[in-house]
Amino acid sequence: MERYFLNLSYDGSSYNGWQKQPKGISIQHTLEVILSRIFHQTITVYGCGRTDAGVHAENYVAHINLNQPIDQEYFRKIINLNLPNSIALNQIFKVHNDQHARYDAILRKYTYYLTNKKIPQKAAYSGYYSNLTFDNISRVEEAIAIILTKTDFRAFCNSPDKHNHTLCILSRFTVSQPDPYTLEFEVHGNRFLKQMIRILIGSLIEILRGNIRAKSIEDSFAAGEIVFNKQIAKAEGLHFTGVNYDYYDSCEKQSIF
Repeated sequence: MERYFLNLSYDGSSYNGWQKQPKGISIQHTLEVILSRIFHQTITVYGCGRTDAGVHAENYVAHINLNQPIDQEYFRKIINLNLPNSIALNQIFKVHNDQHARYDAILRKYTYYLTNKKIPQKAAYSGYYSNLTFDNISRVEEAIAIILTKTDFRAFCNSPDKHNHTLCILSRFTVSQPDPYTLEFEVHGNRFLKQMIRILIGSLIEILRGNIRAKSIEDSFAAGEIVFNKQIAKAEGLHFTGVNYDYYDSCEKQSIF
């Protein structure tokens, strides 16, 4: 057996997320069909984590097992020629057979792009909210400072009881304003729960709207459930941007703007 890591980018707009689903098209299934045809064997693709329907990725890592060694650059080109335009293989490289795309990951990185200006060319890759002002950024920063002190995110995920536990360690959570119409949130953590980032961003949008204060975030952590009207940020604004291993850092900063 020969194990290879795949560094991938994808436009998640037309997919039901990364993981194979009984209904709908997934990134994982699309890759498995194409790779099985190219390598003339049944291929299972193991991803570094799940992304929701409509969520995008740059520098996503997965691994596959092949029956024999391959010319990596040659097959990178062949695979890209066969993939749809919505999926790109950035890199393929051999790893040890015990290295695992999911279980070895020590850090995962996401970026959320939020805009208050309707720009058709960017609509599929950012969360657009009309009539939203950025006057309350200082309050958002106050809430983020609270979030970074927490480790139990039970309140900020969907179906918490379906997880083995709800503990996560966030090593980075920032907000910046690259232009007058855009906020960019960057979040790094060892793991993330179902829709956790989108619920956190949705809560920060409520702060921008003036509907809640940072204390509502603190109170929600204490209660183990959201104590205000829960909002889930739009999927199209969320991008998986990289994953770190002790032996590999996939993240090469990219921006859609």
